[in-house]
Amino acid sequence: MKRIFTKALCLVCAGALVLSLAACGGKADSAASSTASSSALGSASDYDYQNFNYSDGLDEKGYWEGIRALDYVTLPEDFASVAIKRSDIEPTSEEVEEQISDLLSQYSSTEHITDRAAADGDTVNINYVGSVNNVEFTGGSAENYDLMLGSGTFIDGFEDQIIGHKPGETFDVNVTFPDGYSDSTDASGNAVKLSGQKAVFTVTLNYISESVLPELTDSWVADTFGPPNNIYTVEALRAYYQEQLYTSNLNTAVMDDLLENSTFKSIPQQVMDYQVNQCLNYYSTLAGYYGYDLDGLVQNLLGYESTDDMLAHLESSLEDYSKEALLYQAVAESLDIAPTQEQLDAMEVLLKKMDQAEDDASFAEMDIAFHGMIVDAADSPSLKRAWDNLRLVEWTSVSVAVTQESLPELAEQHWQIFRTLRSHAEQEAGAYVFAYQTLWRGTETLCDRDGTGGGRSAGKRGEETFMMQEGRDWDRLVINRKDTTGEERVIGHTQIRKGGIAKVTGTAQYGSDVDLPGQLYAAVARSPYPHARILQINTQEAAALSGVRAVITGADCPTLFGSFIADQPIVAREKVRYQGEPVAAVAADTQEIAREAARLIQVEYEQLPVVNDLETSMKNEVLVHEDWSQYDCSSACFPVQGTNIGDQYHLKKGDVEAGFAQADEIVESDFTCGMLQHTTIETHTATAQADPISGEIHIWVPAQSPFSNRGLIAKTFHVPMEKVRLTVTEIGGGFGGKYEAKCEPIAVALSLKAKGRPVKLTYGRDEEFAATVCRSPVHIHMKTGVKRDGTLTAQKVDIQWDAGAYVTTNPRVDYNAGFAANGPYKIPNAQVDAYVYMTNKTLGTAYRGFGVTEVATAHERQMDRIAEKLGIDPLELRLKNVLQNGDVGITGEIMQTMAVKECLETAAANIGWKDLPDRWTDEEGNLCGKGIACFNKLTGTPSTTSVLVKMNENGSLYIMSASTEMGQGVTTTLPQIAAETLGMALEKISMAPVDTAITPYDKTTTSSRSTFHSGNAVLEACEDIKKQLCRLAAIKFGVAPEDVTYTADGYIQGRSRPEQRIHINDVGTSGILHEQPPVVAVGRYGTSDIFDPPPVDGRQSKRPTVMWMHGAQAAVVAVNPKTGRVHVKKVGAAHDVGKAINPTGCLQQIEGSIIMGLGHALMEEMIYEDGKLRNGNMVDYKVPTFMDSDVEMKITLVEQAHPEGPYGVKGIGEPGLAPTAAAIVNAVCHACDADFTSIPIKPEHVLFRKERGHASEV
Repeated sequence: MKRIFTKALCLVCAGALVLSLAACGGKADSAASSTASSSALGSASDYDYQNFNYSDGLDEKGYWEGIRALDYVTLPEDFASVAIKRSDIEPTSEEVEEQISDLLSQYSSTEHITDRAAADGDTVNINYVGSVNNVEFTGGSAENYDLMLGSGTFIDGFEDQIIGHKPGETFDVNVTFPDGYSDSTDASGNAVKLSGQKAVFTVTLNYISESVLPELTDSWVADTFGPPNNIYTVEALRAYYQEQLYTSNLNTAVMDDLLENSTFKSIPQQVMDYQVNQCLNYYSTLAGYYGYDLDGLVQNLLGYESTDDMLAHLESSLEDYSKEALLYQAVAESLDIAPTQEQLDAMEVLLKKMDQAEDDASFAEMDIAFHGMIVDAADSPSLKRAWDNLRLVEWTSVSVAVTQESLPELAEQHWQIFRTLRSHAEQEAGAYVFAYQTLWRGTETLCDRDGTGGGRSAGKRGEETFMMQEGRDWDRLVINRKDTTGEERVIGHTQIRKGGIAKVTGTAQYGSDVDLPGQLYAAVARSPYPHARILQINTQEAAALSGVRAVITGADCPTLFGSFIADQPIVAREKVRYQGEPVAAVAADTQEIAREAARLIQVEYEQLPVVNDLETSMKNEVLVHEDWSQYDCSSACFPVQGTNIGDQYHLKKGDVEAGFAQADEIVESDFTCGMLQHTTIETHTATAQADPISGEIHIWVPAQSPFSNRGLIAKTFHVPMEKVRLTVTEIGGGFGGKYEAKCEPIAVALSLKAKGRPVKLTYGRDEEFAATVCRSPVHIHMKTGVKRDGTLTAQKVDIQWDAGAYVTTNPRVDYNAGFAANGPYKIPNAQVDAYVYMTNKTLGTAYRGFGVTEVATAHERQMDRIAEKLGIDPLELRLKNVLQNGDVGITGEIMQTMAVKECLETAAANIGWKDLPDRWTDEEGNLCGKGIACFNKLTGTPSTTSVLVKMNENGSLYIMSASTEMGQGVTTTLPQIAAETLGMALEKISMAPVDTAITPYDKTTTSSRSTFHSGNAVLEACEDIKKQLCRLAAIKFGVAPEDVTYTADGYIQGRSRPEQRIHINDVGTSGILHEQPPVVAVGRYGTSDIFDPPPVDGRQSKRPTVMWMHGAQAAVVAVNPKTGRVHVKKVGAAHDVGKAINPTGCLQQIEGSIIMGLGHALMEEMIYEDGKLRNGNMVDYKVPTFMDSDVEMKITLVEQAHPEGPYGVKGIGEPGLAPTAAAIVNAVCHACDADFTSIPIKPEHVLFRKERGHASEV
């Protein structure tokens, strides 16, 4: 779709603020800038412009809050029929021709010139690498950058030194950064000062670009603008511009007339302050784009002596814009005009047609008509009032080509606007008109936080805040770019989830959908006792049942298995250790027969004393496992013989006793987290086909760790690894619950017994609760030393995990939680001692975050207790102690890429922390409170990931990766990374299903590692793809391979003859793949080389992990004092994601985590009595529903790029959950003026709470 509008002919003018900026956007004239300024506006420091928001001070109608405009302005009597002379506003022929000239420039073509020297005014294409004191810095390099010489885009002197050089030359450019220029970092994340520093840029001049304008003929006009715009001749084009300029001049003249003939009594300070804050906020944001602070921009680019000087010169203009704002409202108050029902009905009819558009031209024609209707509706003055505050993105200045694939998405965006126009009246409709202005440019478009226009950074670093448009909730996600840009083409922009359509239409294949020829169905007979000796098992009656094909008991499965220690039988042998443990299993022709056969199995038990809780387990009077030495134990598991300790972890930094001696106060507390079920939508399931003759085993399973499970199955059934194959189905929720084998060993054993027939085993929800895995309960004791000024001196943490009957993955939970137990704080002396205790309960395992959520809840509750004891604001206490770049972490590591401070400040701001007291009572009598929490978490290190990238015959791309998709969006982010790297269309890239027989090795899909590790592997593979394509193109071009290069925008291009080129999207039709070797590349990323193994004694390490994740969340709650019910009203989140590859995916991860964490804090708990589960169903086990999900959320993604992450990425799958419960608990404690020491906090805990300072008990 071609557009012919230009900036001068924007359907809506640039807006009052933009006009003022245009007036003063260049350097101030010498006379003005030399004048000392003093103004009634005062100083810029008097204004809170950095926190300015366009809705500040406006009520729900879009009016100034508490202001009646007609009290301040008297309109002329004939204001509704202003008379304007046509001759005064008729555009001249010169003005029309200027528009035509601008239009031709938009459609100019470019030639690459390589045979002359560069001159002033030329646009040159360059590569450059900058350094200060021989240190390269982030943001100081680029390839294939187009620069107009003399434009002043770069630092003074840079462009001048390119003049005179010829294409192909490489040379140094020496410049000095102006004072006030923002600092950068080197490749290791170390700060590099730029302000006032001399820098050297090594520049390669690639070519000079010359523009060739099209010839203005009737034929060109008809081809370019005919069908979409009904313009076919040069004469018609001139007439079109004549009309548009006339309309624009008319609008301006009407407003000028109103200003001149209206009488203003005064201007409310609120309105004037709004204009000043708006202006300063715009310039402050602009300064960040160019690497300046506000004063630096004002002095270096605008030519004023200071920001206050600029304000003084703008005082008259700002007063005029304040008057215009009052006029809009005064007219609205006088006429009370609104969009008519006829207008809305006409929009609806047109939208239905647009929804059915079959080609670009018809969609484009209706799209223009739709915008015309929007403008007509804006004849309502109050709608124009909202529009005027927000119309800062000049969508009509952008030429957009709509592709057929994007039509449905654009149509849906139009529908969103229309639904809002119909249901939200004028002010909100105006806001959505603005939202559309950004949306229709494409889903990748970003506009900055307050609508100040522009959107993407021009490659400069700085504190920038952006807003993703998300339908009706387009203001709920903010991206805070600390050291990243928004310049990327594919990554960093919201993309439709790959695989999403299959899931919502029901065609996706999950584990329980597997249906193989000859398939049998399995059922399990389980122990009713938590701890008992098996005296006898009788399976005869079950085996005799018609349709039963196999029955197994512990005697058929002698080998034990386990991820860290092989302590777990496939089916219980000799004794059972938890209620629900399998004692036998059956495979039959139908599910019903299998269940009946399992019911017929008779087992005689001798009950044993039950280890029901931590207290009993720690006494070691009854041992769940009598002899740890009988098990095959890995080097990462540390059981204690003769005890119930299945693992232990110890960290020691400094001397905690000395640290306590230095403290002014000692604060001790205990905290307990209850047992949780994963409650995934899809229960555990596996279908296995095992050939007893060949030993080949094939399993179809929704697994998070297919390669780990393959090795475990091979070891358990004594077959070579290559004989075991896992095909991963869609995963209906994992959260760590599908990290290790559960159904697979039983299904394999039954298939072997059934002579190779496939066997499907799917657990029911009751089995899921009683007999699979859970999040272990944990008790945490914390002792902290602190100075009176809030400085932490020492902390000792004791952790006891109730891990259930078998060790499973608890050594990894213990390990991860141990490193996170002290939080993201500077603590010179620290000690963590953690123990995994065995009990006769269902098995504890990994749960979204591997223990980090539990310890975060404990240490953040402790921080609030410290703040209360010292009389310090909880946020300020955290900010005082939080780790920053260069600080020494808990393992002795020098921390880098830390943004915890920014996350805390932003999360707090997202709920309005500074404007809220610790506790208050709302108008309904609810007890209200606020809380905040932060965390840190490492990712599992070392590990290795490999991917295979293959180009198909048609030029599309196939990525084979074992990073499994379970809702986190990896099947979208990895293609995004490939598309960005290759310059390729995202829709041409897809992910292969995960299959261990085909897919390269990946350790596991856990620990928020997939995008970081697999993304790096994809980057490496794509670089190889580029080289292979260059070699193939060289054959077609008839040149040597080294004479072909791959450009940043996806062209395979000749170096000496740039006109010889093929775009990556056209490779399939170019012929270069024909009769040639396949284009296949392997990418690998591993972290063994950077890993400094933390010794078991003390866990001190200079690099215990490749990546730390951190973030913060704040919450506001309302507690009903009569019922004890807690309503989470608001959550503000801020997480350092490094780089948001798919921002909406990040948003969804955090939003889901918030609701999940709400359940942890207030509802979810598995209750055991004497080893028996009392609430193993979805009625008695409470989880959040939509009724509990009415939480206002504001989420910020902080982008502190990781130097080793692909495009700077970190992880977000688990971090969103980590601080949620902690923030809610702290808010509830404030609201109730109580100290709750366990979660979940249920209504009865609230109703029977004790006074603050005492443990909450029931």
